[in-house]
Amino acid sequence: MEIVPNVHVVTSGQGALPGLPPPNVYLVIGTNQSAFIDTGYGHADEIMAQLSLWDNLGKPDISTIILTHRHIDHIGGANRLHQATGGQIVSSTLEKGHIDQSQKQFNVGRVVDDGEILDLGNTTLEIIYTPGHTLGSSCAVSYTH
Repeated sequence: MEIVPNVHVVTSGQGALPGLPPPNVYLVIGTNQSAFIDTGYGHADEIMAQLSLWDNLGKPDISTIILTHRHIDHIGGANRLHQATGGQIVSSTLEKGHIDQSQKQFNVGRVVDDGEILDLGNTTLEIIYTPGHTLGSSCAVSYTH
């Protein structure tokens, strides 16, 4: 579902506890490149929903898979999305070590700094550090131009 121009959200699976919703995964599409933001737990139904969205949108070039923080409900599908799309897995500097240590099948390929801009073409993502949930939490703000 497109929530604002060029930004799509897919929510599937179950939350960790009854009454807790499953995590959202975002697909931001630019004219030159695209990015997934977070990956859910990595359960088969979640990955299928994410790849189905990507496929239905014409399989845009995925340059980046942004992991906003280290928790499994945000990083669990990173390796499978990376294998399917070729997108580079990125996180904040403070989250990289925790993610790399907890995941045996992949490592963060690149760290992004607070205020860093990722140009996707007609859409720009700005990485903003948002410590609190974890020390290295971040978000990506989308600007369409």
